[in-house]
Amino acid sequence: QTMATIKEVYENPGRVYSLESRRLTKSGTTLDVRISAAAYRDFYGKPIGMIVNLTDISESKTAERSLRMSERRYRHLFESANDAIIIFNNDSSIEDCNEQALRLFGATREEFLSPHEDFLSPPVQPDGSDSLVNIHKVMQRAMQGERLSIEWQHKKMDNTLFFVEMSIQYVDLPGGPRFLSMLRDVTSRKKAEAALKESEERLRMVINAAPLDIVCFKDGEGRWQESNREILRVLGISVQEYLGKTSAELAEIAKPGARELLLRAVKSDEEAFSTGMVLREELVLYQDGDQERIFDVIRVP
Repeated sequence: QTMATIKEVYENPGRVYSLESRRLTKSGTTLDVRISAAAYRDFYGKPIGMIVNLTDISESKTAERSLRMSERRYRHLFESANDAIIIFNNDSSIEDCNEQALRLFGATREEFLSPHEDFLSPPVQPDGSDSLVNIHKVMQRAMQGERLSIEWQHKKMDNTLFFVEMSIQYVDLPGGPRFLSMLRDVTSRKKAEAALKESEERLRMVINAAPLDIVCFKDGEGRWQESNREILRVLGISVQEYLGKTSAELAEIAKPGARELLLRAVKSDEEAFSTGMVLREELVLYQDGDQERIFDVIRVP
């Protein structure tokens, strides 16, 4: 390459040629240099020599190689991530994304990077708020240095709705600061949560539909988690009072006639949990006017 350049210099006097090369010094180290060369001519215009200038560019070339290496590592991490990653420009347009994002949205790269502002989300979020207004507010907060994590409803290319956990931050990337967003599909979890809530509502309806029975659920430490209205009426306590409390704690605020029943329940609960066996006993409750009520109590651990 060097000899070819020398030939061109002599054949084209008046032009300055430049090339980059690596040279070995006497000490054995390698230098990156930029070689600039031009021919000079005699009185008659005939090339008779060459002026050559060598500039040490080792520092800048080392920086370039480090940058390329860093970019390759960044791209590897970017593409191998399990979560979808989207990079937004300051005007909210999409600059880049990884393959996981394309799979998540069911889009090609061309479709995903084409100019658009609203295809990623439905017009309105489940809480009734405007998607576009909300995401712009989130980006403004991110620009002020906040690292945000939110739940968001997105839309695939076929208009299928799905939920994600989305983190977004404003970071310095090659080419300037950008919005870096990482998304994880939580649709299955949201469906499970909704199914659990529906199941709990059905359970609550069932136990409240038994007005002659008293029903309650406790955790492994004997703390009340759920009960029907009848047992609250019998004990003389409210929903706000019983949640998370033990029978011993409820005995201090219950009707006088119910205190002994609650204190006896503490020992019976401990026995049921420790043995893992179903226990059955009769408990007598004296209500207003010494009215006697006898309950057949079954404890199922």
